[in-house]
Amino acid sequence: MSFAELSPTRERNVVQEQSIFESYRPINDAERLQDLKHLSPEQKEYYIHENVISYLEEFVGNISVKKLAGILKNDGTLTMLGADVTDMYKHSAQLAGIGSREDKEKQGLDQITAQINQGANRALWISPPKLADYGFVFTFVADEYDERLNGRPIREMLLRYDEEFHSVEQSTRIYRAIQEQVAPDLPLISTFLNYEDFLANPIIYQSQSNFDLSFLPKAVGISADDIERSEVFRKNILPKISPFLQRYSALIQEMSQLNLHSDSENIHHLEEEAQLMIGAMFNTARAVERLMNEDHVNLEQYHRDQELMREFDDPWLSQEMMMFAANRAFQTESLTILGGSNCPVVQQIGDAEQSVLSRVNDGFSFGASVQTFGMEKNNTCGMGGCRIQSPHFHCPPVKKGGCGGDIPSGKGHDQCPHCGLKKSDYHGEKCD
Repeated sequence: MSFAELSPTRERNVVQEQSIFESYRPINDAERLQDLKHLSPEQKEYYIHENVISYLEEFVGNISVKKLAGILKNDGTLTMLGADVTDMYKHSAQLAGIGSREDKEKQGLDQITAQINQGANRALWISPPKLADYGFVFTFVADEYDERLNGRPIREMLLRYDEEFHSVEQSTRIYRAIQEQVAPDLPLISTFLNYEDFLANPIIYQSQSNFDLSFLPKAVGISADDIERSEVFRKNILPKISPFLQRYSALIQEMSQLNLHSDSENIHHLEEEAQLMIGAMFNTARAVERLMNEDHVNLEQYHRDQELMREFDDPWLSQEMMMFAANRAFQTESLTILGGSNCPVVQQIGDAEQSVLSRVNDGFSFGASVQTFGMEKNNTCGMGGCRIQSPHFHCPPVKKGGCGGDIPSGKGHDQCPHCGLKKSDYHGEKCD
């Protein structure tokens, strides 16, 4: 019997439920590591941790913020999955030429990496519309220097806002609102006229708390507060799940050294223990989330959560004690997701980062590559009324000289297949 089968089930015709092991399978993490052999053990552990936390954020914390993980080295090199992003975006800027959007992005990213290495831990980078009627606020959050990674872990998160194509009015409003809160000493932006000005002038600063992230949704004009909540959620659950997370990482790295397609007893044993750790982290995170938000279904549930938290009051002195605590956490409640999950299997380790790297490596700008990740994460581009579930972009609307049709992503599309508009004729913008 697997650990997944230990979870109680309910009538499917009453409430749709899905085992968490239908949406998160440890063997998928091990398979992904086999494709990332070039990473150091420490880097592998880092990306495993980020993947698990991202899963818990989505399915326990109900946080939908889109997030990329990277490491900023002392020499200013930003890496994702061990690949040099800095070199990639500099190459893109060189190909595009001085004054291009890629060149302005390079200026902005160089400022971000330099100032974070000088002590800043936040950067807010506004990217006005490029392909449709919306822009993005890229939010960089840097952790303290990690000697094992030889750099600072960085999370880049995305907030999207509506703005008419080729306008910067909304971008200006957002920039000023943010600037007043976190960087009032920066020069006023009355001279910012186009997207290049915003890309070349990110807002970079130092913050000692997450308060600075709480006003971002309001400044952008959306109701969700996922960026601040994701940081608070992370801060609260990490101390509790850390022993399970460390063990899970060790198990996945051990599995990745084996033939995962064999039906060996060793593979089954490792996967079952990995499932135990996932289940323990899932239920522990649930309890922490409820206690943090005072979201108690009933008094009995509150007491169960408090009892589970007491397991963490004293340090575990042995592997056996940790395993005992993991089993307790695993069995506290059903390991299912009400209503099912958003997808059959959660993204594999580094999928989002790999998507961005592939596009940047093909010569696309860093900002455009990240925006595409942000759109494809929800299976559509986010354009009003669009329900296309494959990578694409949109021809400009009729009033802009196009037809508004969808164009499949990929290089080689020099013109819209519907109306024939050439990308060279459309204000110099690249179609993809």
